[in-house]
Amino acid sequence: NGYLLFNYANLDDPPRDSTARKYNMTFKFSQSDSKLIRMLMEAHGFTEVESSSSFFSLYWGNAHFNPNEIRQLQDWQKVNHFPRSSELTRKDRLYMNIKRMQRQFGVKLFDFIPT
Repeated sequence: NGYLLFNYANLDDPPRDSTARKYNMTFKFSQSDSKLIRMLMEAHGFTEVESSSSFFSLYWGNAHFNPNEIRQLQDWQKVNHFPRSSELTRKDRLYMNIKRMQRQFGVKLFDFIPT
């Protein structure tokens, strides 16, 4: 598994021999339509596909993904959210999870959150 580096300088001077262009990499949006992300992806050689397409390299969404969509991903497909990350990134869910851990393992181990 490799990785891609995105550089804002490519917005002004897109590389002609990008990895994404070389491998015909694609992206799609889910419940999102960010002009900046679209510009960045295209500047790095990605091509946008329809939101209904199942052939894509990167799936970008503002909301959390349906668990069935995550299960159907191939190894080479990536999304911009970790599954169930809302359990940590939403304050109400984080609080509920820490309270649950305090009940289960004791407040001493989870005393870093303000009451």
